[in-house]
Amino acid sequence: MPTDININEAKNLSPGTMAPAGIYVVTHRDPAHTEPHEVRIAAPMVLPECNTCRRVRFSRKRDITPPIEESEFFRSLAAINH
Repeated sequence: MPTDININEAKNLSPGTMAPAGIYVVTHRDPAHTEPHEVRIAAPMVLPECNTCRRVRFSRKRDITPPIEESEFFRSLAAINH
C-alpha cells in the first residue's frame, strides 16, 4: 500500500511511496549504475522500482514550471499554436 508524504518532507523517498507532482533527483545504488539525474513527475504517482539496481531513491527538488501558454504574459501563444 502506498505511503502518502508531506510535500516538504519529500527527500530520500523509496519505491512504493505516493509522490506529488514535481521535479525529482533520482539516486541509484546497489549497484550505483548511473549518476544522479532529474525526472519529471507530471501527476501524483507511486514511485517505481529501478529495473537495474535495488536501492533507488527520489528527492523532490521543485514544483513543475507551468507551460508558457499558461503564463498571463504569453497567453496569445496558445491561440497562435492552435
